[in-house]
Amino acid sequence: MLAGFEKSVAAEEQKDGLGPMRATFHLVSKYFLLSGAIFLASASPAAADESELKQILERLERLEKQNREQQSMLQQQQLTIARQQQILLKLLPAATSELQPASAATLQTQAVPAASSADPGNSVITEPSMEPAVAGQPGASGPIFNPSPNPGGGGIAAGSFPYALNTTNDRSATLAGWSDKDGFFLRSADDAFILRLTGQIQADLRTYEDREDSAEFDSFLIRRARLGVEGAVFKYWEYRLLPDFSNSQSNTVDVATPRILDAYVNAHYWDAFQVEAGKFKQPFSYEQLVQDRFIPTVERSLIDQLTPARDLGVMVHGEKLLGDRLDYAFSVFNGEINDDYDQNNGKDLAARIVLRPLNSEALPAYLRGVQLGIAYSWGIDSEPVTNTTPNVLRTPDQIAFLALSSGVRADGVRSRLSPEFVYFFEQFGFAAQYYYGEQHFLPSATAPVAVTVPESGFYVMSSYILTGEMRTTYSQPVVPFNNFDAAHPFVSPGAWELIARVSELRFGDDIFDTIRVGRHTYGPLANPALYSQGATEFDIGFNWFLNKYIRVELAYEHDWFLQPVTLGPGPAGRLTHDDSIFTRLQFAF
Repeated sequence: MLAGFEKSVAAEEQKDGLGPMRATFHLVSKYFLLSGAIFLASASPAAADESELKQILERLERLEKQNREQQSMLQQQQLTIARQQQILLKLLPAATSELQPASAATLQTQAVPAASSADPGNSVITEPSMEPAVAGQPGASGPIFNPSPNPGGGGIAAGSFPYALNTTNDRSATLAGWSDKDGFFLRSADDAFILRLTGQIQADLRTYEDREDSAEFDSFLIRRARLGVEGAVFKYWEYRLLPDFSNSQSNTVDVATPRILDAYVNAHYWDAFQVEAGKFKQPFSYEQLVQDRFIPTVERSLIDQLTPARDLGVMVHGEKLLGDRLDYAFSVFNGEINDDYDQNNGKDLAARIVLRPLNSEALPAYLRGVQLGIAYSWGIDSEPVTNTTPNVLRTPDQIAFLALSSGVRADGVRSRLSPEFVYFFEQFGFAAQYYYGEQHFLPSATAPVAVTVPESGFYVMSSYILTGEMRTTYSQPVVPFNNFDAAHPFVSPGAWELIARVSELRFGDDIFDTIRVGRHTYGPLANPALYSQGATEFDIGFNWFLNKYIRVELAYEHDWFLQPVTLGPGPAGRLTHDDSIFTRLQFAF
């Protein structure tokens, strides 16, 4: 019986072109009406004549015919709507291409407000679209750039373009405006040309707690003031231009001088093989490669001032190899730390390899955040140390603990080696790095023998986000679950982070040795009566992220010196330690 019913349903489907559910419904209705007619005929013999039964069956046929006609009309309407949509889709690209050459005054665009409460205040310009803007879709104020956080520290080199382009080629995507993810931007309809504005302001207050230290002054300072552009042309040629308008880090400069920090072009056809040229951060040191806006401490560690940092050169690099387990970079550069001009014909080399050996979905989450790396640089220098090595070495809170004597020159090989270890899991972050370097110095331009001075140091840094937000690298912003709201501070506190760090830097004893060659005596590279050959610092801080763009930092730092450092007059001014408190307000987009 059931098999017969299934065959009847199939016949109805084939007959009327209906779906299984509607065919079943029509068949059941037919059986129900027919059963009713038979029941009436059997229950009332007087009415069971042939003409009355025929009328009931004719009525059933008319109802079925009306139902089929209605279904046919509905199908015709659906086909008509589909054809109209296809015509509009074909006409839209042609209409858009005709509008492209038009001036800004004649270009017909419309402003679409943000469709999501997570992206308040967005105002964007979009192409015409048949579909309404939906939050999170390209038709709304969606992002043009997709962040590509990499535990390697802003890519294998932070000079690398820090955002991956959106190549979805969605014709309804945003052309210009503000995105909560990317700030101000402009783009072409096919994503081949993109321009993004970036900005950063850091306003500091520095206070020093040791009253015997007269070399440092409590002061307000604009630590960083930057407004840059970055983007891509013809989709694969990425660029970045970043000037800085702030005070110099040194307290000896009274007037802020604009300078170019980044200016480079990166050919990015493949993630695994990219070529970059210009001025950018060299591939050395995880801590240095983390962008300034994301670094969790107010200042970087003691060893950072000896890294190559920004320089002019060319670099070959790749990322996300072996299933996002390997990054690499190799560069050739001038060898002038944060400088714009080379002072000799020699060039430096740098290489860095980053491994994430446990980055597999098959492993527990607490293992996947392990990262190992190592970097090496090598070069030959013959020039004043002010160009190749800082002639004044400072603690993170900017206390000078070692200064090379005037006339000292770099002369010979300079090498650096730095292994690193990074780990992230949920709210916890950890980074450690060791540094070892050697450099040859001449006490003066006339000295016949160079002195080889070893340099060694390290830092260990750890952080924990108290409010539960998570990140996978320090090259990634902390976005609060609930932005700070002064009217409801306990419900919407922003994000809170604790940070602690210990770092150390030491130079070999040779830096204070007197050099004797025959009857000639040459003074030491630095004055032991004024300076120390090493320093250690401990930093503990608190970061308050009011929202994605604004952060307040409070840090306490304690410094120890290997030998007393002259920071004030008389014997009381010879200090073996110092303390400071730094406060910072940062706005970055």
